[in-house]
Amino acid sequence: AEGVAGEVGRDVGRTFPRIPLFASSTAKGAQGRAVLYAVLLEFVRLCPDVGYCQGVNFVAAALMALDSAPDGAGAMRLRRRTPAAVTWLLVALARRFSMADLWGPDLPRLHVITYQLSALIKRHLPGLSAHLSAIGLGLEVLAAQWLIPLFSSLLPFRTLARVYDVFFVDGWKAAFRVALAL
Repeated sequence: AEGVAGEVGRDVGRTFPRIPLFASSTAKGAQGRAVLYAVLLEFVRLCPDVGYCQGVNFVAAALMALDSAPDGAGAMRLRRRTPAAVTWLLVALARRFSMADLWGPDLPRLHVITYQLSALIKRHLPGLSAHLSAIGLGLEVLAAQWLIPLFSSLLPFRTLARVYDVFFVDGWKAAFRVALAL
């Protein structure tokens, strides 16, 4: 458990350091990082089979930041979302939306998702598919960078709020639509 706590601690320090809620130079940032650390450790406690992987920190931090964003940032806002609510949203993502298979040891779902995304690109964007094949670029890296953190390290929060709204309703269908749009 100390190894996980150390890994979480290191990642928390690298999570959205330019966002005031997590900035290392402010008291608010120190408090935000402490809450994020506690949320992630509680998630690991509640989902020991999943454990912790880098990417979960960005999802948790995004959920926290979306709650503290100015009004109008998106429908995802849940008034006064508590750290416990953020933790349970992570658990819901892990259990209901199969993120556990993407966040867990050996990332077993990553290969399936990469295959599905590749098939969708081939069907809907054949020119892009041919180009990626010609340059020998596999989708594993993109799929991992986009889907493990559930687009949180890629999209502006205003856009991410809308993506999460749709993801919580439509699940992976929404994630694939976003990936195709990118």
